[in-house]
Amino acid sequence: MRGYTKFKLVMILTVLLGSLLSLSAPFLLQVWSAQGLAVTPGRVAVLAAVMAGTVAVQILVTCLRERFAKAFNKRSFQQQLERYYTLSYDYINAQGPMNLLERIILAVNSRYQFLTGDAIQIYANLLVMAVTLALVWMQNPLMFAVLLAVIPIQYLGYRCLNRELARRSKKLQEVSSSAWRDVLSVTGQTDFIKQLGDPSCLQPVIDRPVEQVYAAQARVNAFAQSTSALLAGISSVARTLVMVLAVLQGLAAQDIMGILLISVLVPLFFSSLQSVVNANLNRRDYDISQKFFDSWK
Repeated sequence: MRGYTKFKLVMILTVLLGSLLSLSAPFLLQVWSAQGLAVTPGRVAVLAAVMAGTVAVQILVTCLRERFAKAFNKRSFQQQLERYYTLSYDYINAQGPMNLLERIILAVNSRYQFLTGDAIQIYANLLVMAVTLALVWMQNPLMFAVLLAVIPIQYLGYRCLNRELARRSKKLQEVSSSAWRDVLSVTGQTDFIKQLGDPSCLQPVIDRPVEQVYAAQARVNAFAQSTSALLAGISSVARTLVMVLAVLQGLAAQDIMGILLISVLVPLFFSSLQSVVNANLNRRDYDISQKFFDSWK
């Protein structure tokens, strides 16, 4: 898409700058810990300034992204609308005009979320993960092993979850599309409804499709939330274990800087890991959107 390459380059450089700033605090703590320096108000102020700079860059990234978003989304929507006009009469009637329009809107949003977000920020997140793991290794190989073990568990766990959710979501979308079309065929008959003495007689007709939609939604949500809770619980256990090891090691060596270092590295690591995992989820939505457009006849 026109202008996207330039935008992507600017965003990558800006995001990498933010990543370097976010890693500055751990580097400073690592140096201070190696030199055996104590925690002073001046050093705390330096850390606060570095973290404030990180937040400022994050705000800049958001502003740049949303400034580009208007033109990106508008152009993307118009392109797909032009393709919609060329669809066959039978295909539009079979799919439903309202259903197609809703899916176009959702697909455009999915493309925007992925192409202007995760497709760019994943580089910075991988960099942060690699550096934090290296710094943790220098502190304690056991803590490094715990964090390293979390990566395949989270990545493969969410990948399997997303694959299964894609299958279930597709089925849910088909059920919802058919059910809401049935509901609309009833509620859209305004003259007929107004002529009825008691509109409650329509309730049995509407109950069945509504029951199908919300029952299917409940099954998908129960599976997604329970699996996500399990994976989040594993991350929480790993995070707690690393912090306990850091505190025990720091107290034994009287190294407060070491404890502070791990307390900064662990949130950075898990935040970046979660962003990488979420990138796969948004990539799935992006791929579904592309397949939807490719299936047009």
